[in-house]
Amino acid sequence: MKYSELEKVFVKEKLDLKDSNIDIKIYDQIMGSGKTRDAIERMRQYEKDDQKFIYVTPFLDEIERVSEELNHVHAPKNYMKHVGFESQINDDGHFDILNYFNKLYKLQNKGNHLSDLIKQGKNIVTTHQLYSSFNSFDIPNLKDYILIIDEAINPVFVFNIGSRDLEILNNENLIQIEDKTSRVAKVDNDYTDDSFKSVLNFCKQENTFLQNNAFISISPIDLFLSFKEIQILTYLFEGSIMSAYFRLFNLEYTFINKCSQRTIKNKIKYNLTIYEGDRNQNSKRHQCNLSKSSIARKNRSEIQKLNLDTAYVFKRQFKTKSDDNAFTTFKDFEGKLSGNGYKKGFIAINARATNSHAHKKSMAYLGNRFLNPELKNFFISNGSPIDEDQWALSEMIQWIWRGCIRNNEPMNLYIPSYRMRYLLYTWLKA
Repeated sequence: MKYSELEKVFVKEKLDLKDSNIDIKIYDQIMGSGKTRDAIERMRQYEKDDQKFIYVTPFLDEIERVSEELNHVHAPKNYMKHVGFESQINDDGHFDILNYFNKLYKLQNKGNHLSDLIKQGKNIVTTHQLYSSFNSFDIPNLKDYILIIDEAINPVFVFNIGSRDLEILNNENLIQIEDKTSRVAKVDNDYTDDSFKSVLNFCKQENTFLQNNAFISISPIDLFLSFKEIQILTYLFEGSIMSAYFRLFNLEYTFINKCSQRTIKNKIKYNLTIYEGDRNQNSKRHQCNLSKSSIARKNRSEIQKLNLDTAYVFKRQFKTKSDDNAFTTFKDFEGKLSGNGYKKGFIAINARATNSHAHKKSMAYLGNRFLNPELKNFFISNGSPIDEDQWALSEMIQWIWRGCIRNNEPMNLYIPSYRMRYLLYTWLKA
């Protein structure tokens, strides 16, 4: 699929990407440098200047924090909306004057409330998930807003499917694929069986494409072009999927206040003890070991060895209590890789922007991150490749920062994967 074909598919005729005046600013600063604090100060000034803004964050607790810091912001919520009055008739068929003013209400979900707040021109704080629910009706009302995104959003979603299932979808005409663009052009809305319900619902999203054995859904670019300005608070943005997404559409962005990392990195190096010993994988030949697919292939004895190695490092090397220990792996293997002394300390491998685990003194990263192959190939084939090592490093650093090291306290770290350990050492030395 060529870029020119994607441009025709995604962008409405009224939008010319090359002439777009959207100002995209990337605040690419290391964790602990005060990106969110500085953004709150800017929002305080926007309130004084009557400049409308929408602040988007991954987590609910951050919404509470920002709401407490500012005076005039609104968080979308479920509520009962007054939609009219109800005529009341007595049992004897006569009009009941006493109940004439009974109001009718209709339950509005957070998405409805978000749209209402935008129409009213309110300043808004919301989550990544709710932001993705913007619809085309919201877009005309966004032109005077500044969009502030805390942590890069993933605007691309993948649904993997087996070749046999894909064959059935095509043979039964449940979907139709455009030849030139591989875009899903039509979905059979009359199909009600549960067998393909999930994949068909996924394919009903706007701008969904077939990439080998996966469907890939791309957020419409005009969802971003509709704003007056976009600010993204992140770290290692160039390794993010969002960066590749912007490059896909030839959108330019500017790095703002790219501060020196050395001071914070020196503190991390001083406080971080990374386990080095025979419980690690120490060969370049094992570059893919502990990836999602490699863990899935491990037999019982191999899984048991990894658990025993992790338990040994926590107990004999780090010598920390179970309440102070944390580990991660891919969600599918959380139960398999839970061992003595750390099983209750699971933190999701994609965790970020939360302080809930800042008491953890020892952490084990039992994973080796790679992009979904079809997602990776999709961006490569469209001229916007993602730096996979940079992406993996960014994901791991964000996870490490969940622990007590964020408080400038000493912390232990076990990374058995040779590749992930090498990426971290290289970053610390850079």
